[in-house]
Amino acid sequence: MSGNIFLLQLLISILYFASLLAQEGEYKFSNRDADYLVVNDMQSWENAKKYCKEKKQMQLVSFETQEKMVKFIINLYKRDFLQSGKVHPNSSFVFAYWTSGNNLADPNKFIWDTVQMPVEYFHWLNKHEEAPGGQGCILMGLKTFGRWTNASCDMPNLFICEKPH
Repeated sequence: MSGNIFLLQLLISILYFASLLAQEGEYKFSNRDADYLVVNDMQSWENAKKYCKEKKQMQLVSFETQEKMVKFIINLYKRDFLQSGKVHPNSSFVFAYWTSGNNLADPNKFIWDTVQMPVEYFHWLNKHEEAPGGQGCILMGLKTFGRWTNASCDMPNLFICEKPH
C-alpha cells in the first residue's frame, strides 16, 4: 500500500512540475559572447541538440572557459531568472540543463560537442561519478551556481541553446 501511495505522490509531483515547465516555455537573453535560449522542454541530449540546430539555428551551450560560464550564471541572476520562478524554487538538479559536454566518443575524455574542444576545467557538484554505462552528457544545475553532473544522454532534461557572436 505504501508503495502505491509513493507512486501516486511521485506522479502528482511529475505532473505538477510538467505543468510549470509548460507554462514557462523559453527564456532568451544575450551577452557579449552569445545569444542564449533556456528551453524548459524535457528532451534527451540528442533531441535537445537537434532542437537547437534545426528549430532555432543555434547549438547546445558550450562553456569552453570558466569565465564564460560564470558570465552566463551572473547574467541569469542579474535578470532575476532564478528568483522570478522561471525555475521551480525548490529545484537543484530536479531541473538540470543539458550542455554540449559529453564523453560519448571516449569514456575517459569529455568534449564540448558543438565546438569539438576538450573540456579543460570541471565544475562538478560532487566528486565526479560516471553515468551508467560509463558514457554520459554534462548537465548544469542553475540553482547550484552552474555545478555539473554527468547523466545518461537518453534521460530527458531541460537544455540551453546558444548562438555565439
